[in-house]
Amino acid sequence: ALDLLREELAELRRQVPGLAGREELVRLLDIQAERIVALERERNAALWRAERESLRAREAAAGPGTVAILSADLVAALPDEAQLTEALAAADLVLCQTGCLSH
Repeated sequence: ALDLLREELAELRRQVPGLAGREELVRLLDIQAERIVALERERNAALWRAERESLRAREAAAGPGTVAILSADLVAALPDEAQLTEALAAADLVLCQTGCLSH
């Protein structure tokens, strides 16, 4: 039974020209997508660190009593719901494209 399945699989692979190449492209795309996500995380962490350091420097320079105002600036810099929704839609598209051979 297992031999029959192997023969059927081999026949199906022969019927689809370029399948091995497409499978390799999908594998490479998955690797690239993972790398992009890792780089974006690093970039975001660096941006947050820089913003936090900037906030601390502004707080130190401004003196006591300004912390609430400067913290509000930091909150205002956060992405809004529309930006988050757009980012999630883009992430869904990337996941779909890396998971689907049809794209």
